[in-house]
Amino acid sequence: LSKESAYKVNVLVQPSAPSQTCVVTQGSGAIVAANVTDVAVTCTTNTYSVTASSGVNGTITPANTMVNDSATTTFTVTPNIGYSIAGVTPTGCTGKLTGNTFTTDPIVAACSVVASFTLNSYTVTATSGAGGGISPSNALVAYGAKTTFTVTPSVGYTASVTGCGGTLTGNSYTTNSITANCTVAVSFAINTYTVTATSTFAAAGGITPGSSTVAYGATATFAVTPNAGISIAGVTASGCIGTLVGNTFTTGPITANCSVTARFTIGAATSITTGQAHTCALTSVGTVYCWGNNQYGQLGNGNATNFTAPVKVIGLSGPVTALAAGARHSCALTNAGVVQCWGQNNYGQLGNGNLTDSTVPITVNGLSSPVTALAAGYGNTCALTVAGEIQCWGDNGHGELGNGSNTNSTFPLTVIGLSGVATALAVKHDHTCVLISSTAVQCWGQGSDGQLGNGSSGVNAIINPTPVTVIGLGNPVLALAAGYSHTCALTGVGAVQCWGYNFTGQLGNSRSGVGTDSATPVLVGGLGSLATAVAAGSGHTCATTSAGTVQCWGGKFSNGSATDSATPVMVIGLSGPVMALAAGADQTCVVTSAG
Repeated sequence: LSKESAYKVNVLVQPSAPSQTCVVTQGSGAIVAANVTDVAVTCTTNTYSVTASSGVNGTITPANTMVNDSATTTFTVTPNIGYSIAGVTPTGCTGKLTGNTFTTDPIVAACSVVASFTLNSYTVTATSGAGGGISPSNALVAYGAKTTFTVTPSVGYTASVTGCGGTLTGNSYTTNSITANCTVAVSFAINTYTVTATSTFAAAGGITPGSSTVAYGATATFAVTPNAGISIAGVTASGCIGTLVGNTFTTGPITANCSVTARFTIGAATSITTGQAHTCALTSVGTVYCWGNNQYGQLGNGNATNFTAPVKVIGLSGPVTALAAGARHSCALTNAGVVQCWGQNNYGQLGNGNLTDSTVPITVNGLSSPVTALAAGYGNTCALTVAGEIQCWGDNGHGELGNGSNTNSTFPLTVIGLSGVATALAVKHDHTCVLISSTAVQCWGQGSDGQLGNGSSGVNAIINPTPVTVIGLGNPVLALAAGYSHTCALTGVGAVQCWGYNFTGQLGNSRSGVGTDSATPVLVGGLGSLATAVAAGSGHTCATTSAGTVQCWGGKFSNGSATDSATPVMVIGLSGPVMALAAGADQTCVVTSAG
């Protein structure tokens, strides 16, 4: 190599690895002889770009990376909530997904990877206990969606459903939005129903228990217990059926709430009496039942509560043979001839020596001999004794006790001035009349409206504290009835004669006319049949007839009209022939032949 000549030098570069790239550079020095002293060789490792991308519903990170030749790289794949990784697809390279991590194989060239995602689905499993079913048995539900199951209880059962946060509407159970596998569990409870038991008359007997809770299809049993002297008439069921065997009532299979009512036979009614706003009846077994106003204990059942159905009088000393009702008190005659009274006692009308009201019967003190008949007025009571005497007690403001004074008495006083032996008596508001051996009638007390029948009325006849004789009765008298301010007599020929106040036509004499009083008896016209009994109220009079009918005149009677009548009109709607009759202040009651 001469130094005057130029030479080209070939330099062979051998990289230490295939993944390297080498660059040769020449410096500014001259090539001298055969030595190359100014040639530089630089070798670097190859790198490649790996780009990452994803579809919707998730991400992959990092977005891209530079990777040395033959090296690997890692990406984190993150699905959105409710989604999972469907896969990672590389292009120009390969790799493996493990969990949420995608790792490439050694990179030898630029490449890309794409992550994809899928919406999750979850299994909702349905289970059921005995007593019904649920369908379908399971459901595959996309994330965030809801699903519905049909719940079918067996007859007589009710469903209860839990699980997956759902709601039962009717027979459909709809879950909340599903975000994980879950279970819907339905259970069934047999339905229960209430059977309520009552009795028609608490005083007649009872039925126990008062109510019973019964499973669907089961039966309930009740004990029916009548009081002494009372028998069971039957048990009525409403909403269910049943059978009474002895004292036990057993329902049929129960499928709904229902009620049963025990009915009792309290004995056939034999007589009746009416007060101002209460009524009492005597039964064939000698018991007494009352109903209506009870402000002063006049129903005799131990309290002061009004009753719209009969309640039994308690505390009577024996079987009763006769009754009498005053305005707000009641009295009974026992088979031993003893008189017992209850209710208001402001005038001493209970006859026990004081002025204290009583809600139960108390015995009248001071009667001279056993009693055969009773009658009661507004605030007084009178008794007919076996000796034919009349004894009265209570209010005497108008001389209605017949002892010659107008002083009240809390114990019995004997009526003075009777013309003979008394056989019957009638008391109402503030006057009293008695029958003397069917030949004469005598009255005493208030007489201002002519109700004493002796021909006197007005201010000169206000008080008559001893008996006066009724004039003008044409036939023997069988019975008497006293109203508020009038009196009537039933005669032996089946006629009725009345006298006194006639404001509403209660005297029944059309010739006198409504509003014309009479101080002597006038004949009731237009009965049409023979009268067999008579009763007088405040402003009306009624009579039973031989035909078994009832006719009334005056006011307050049931002929279907509200118009007063001065002549008898027929009562309509009676269930059968009548055997007893009573008239109160504003009411009329009868006992039919059926009791």
